[in-house]
Amino acid sequence: MANRIYPGNYVNILDAYKGNAVAAIPGRQYFQTHGYAKITGTPANQFDIVIPSPDLRQDDKPRLDIPQLIVPVGARVYALGIRVTDAQDNNQNNLVGSKIIGTNNDRLKIASAINTTATGQIAATALGTNSAAVVIAGGTAPVGPSRFSVITPVEVTGSPLTLRLFVTNNTGTAAGSNISSSAVGGSYVIADVCWYIDDDVPTREDERIPYAVYSGQS
Repeated sequence: MANRIYPGNYVNILDAYKGNAVAAIPGRQYFQTHGYAKITGTPANQFDIVIPSPDLRQDDKPRLDIPQLIVPVGARVYALGIRVTDAQDNNQNNLVGSKIIGTNNDRLKIASAINTTATGQIAATALGTNSAAVVIAGGTAPVGPSRFSVITPVEVTGSPLTLRLFVTNNTGTAAGSNISSSAVGGSYVIADVCWYIDDDVPTREDERIPYAVYSGQS
């Protein structure tokens, strides 16, 4: 099972690289799997979401990045998120704006397929944010977050779902034009998915099982 923690130790965002889960409610393990899509100067309209290694130096990375964000079968999904961030210069200073260059009225969404419901979808075989939350205007993608969630979680069935960043046209369900970044270090779009699975049943070690008493002991 997952690398489980308990609410008293839940002081930071859950570590997606380690697969941290929090047993926030007895009987369930909750996950917040998150990563980023990097937009560079090479135009494209679809991007993988990377779960980054804790080793940040690119020339010294014993632990490799996880190249895709995959939601497993059995995950009960209740929320998806997307955040377009300010770009940074080579000194890690924030620039003004995302520096993502695109076609006006195209949209960005995090989804398992480009044809997920334009207004957002959490279903057994499809996941997607609301495409209307990130619309390119003035030739660039606006900075900011958007959350799409449901009250009743939905269990992923059939096959695992790989989330990606898609560029759609103004319908939100078909491919849009390519986007690129004018920032030297590229631009980043953050994605997350929140879900839970059933927790383990307690083991013998979790219970106060009394010692056996044999004849002659007192």
